[in-house]
Amino acid sequence: MSLLAVILVILLIVAVGLGIMYMRYVKQSEATQDMLMAEKDSIALNLRGVLKEYDMLKTDNVALNAQLQQEKERGEKLLKEIKEVKQVSYAKLKQYQKELGTLRAIMRQMVVEIDSLNTLNQSLVEENTKVRTVYVESQRNIKELTSERDSLSAAVSKGSELVVRNVECIALNRRDKDTKRSRAARKLRVCFTLMENNIATAGPRQLYVCITGPDGALLANAEASTFQAEGKKLVYSATREVDYQKMDVDVCVFYGDLEKYTKGDYTIKVYVGDQLSGETLLHLK
Repeated sequence: MSLLAVILVILLIVAVGLGIMYMRYVKQSEATQDMLMAEKDSIALNLRGVLKEYDMLKTDNVALNAQLQQEKERGEKLLKEIKEVKQVSYAKLKQYQKELGTLRAIMRQMVVEIDSLNTLNQSLVEENTKVRTVYVESQRNIKELTSERDSLSAAVSKGSELVVRNVECIALNRRDKDTKRSRAARKLRVCFTLMENNIATAGPRQLYVCITGPDGALLANAEASTFQAEGKKLVYSATREVDYQKMDVDVCVFYGDLEKYTKGDYTIKVYVGDQLSGETLLHLK
């Protein structure tokens, strides 16, 4: 065999060896890439899980909501990049793993913060409920006390009113003698007792007498003077002021403006200030 033939054989053997080595390298590279792609898919799957957990986080805190949105957008951007990449390297996978770990760590920290805020909010709600309950209770107590005070005040006010008893109206003739005859009557005398009341205030009291004739007309004084009672202005027939000192006071008031009295019934009402305190009837023949 010539030298040239030997060289050719050697070159052929080398070429076959190199071919086998290349095929092994290609197969090994494909296997490595398949492994890297599988790891990439695993990272994408874990990233989807983290993003779902981000979606489940809820809070009314504006700052935390802004951070939540920022981290979700960051995770979605990373997932899009992972899905679109066709070939990956160990360095790229390491970077993806690191970013995934950061997103998960931030998410866990936010869970703690949100739970703390929710716990605080719950405590505030409970405290607010207690405060509102106390407030409502205090308002109810105040209302009851006010009602009791008003009732007591009304009772005291009512109890302090002065009452008259033994109201009597007598017609008098020209000689100031009692008469039952309308033709003889020249004036009317109304007498009564202003009763003792220990809780009333001592001092001057204005008394008013209103006399209504048989025809229903009020017998007014010459000036037709008025006073305030029963929520309106009333015309009185006669008036008198007495000095009241919390003890019985006998009072007589006279009306004599008519020259002639008609037959029939006369109604006499006695007011102490603006309060109707007693009344009686007089019949003239």
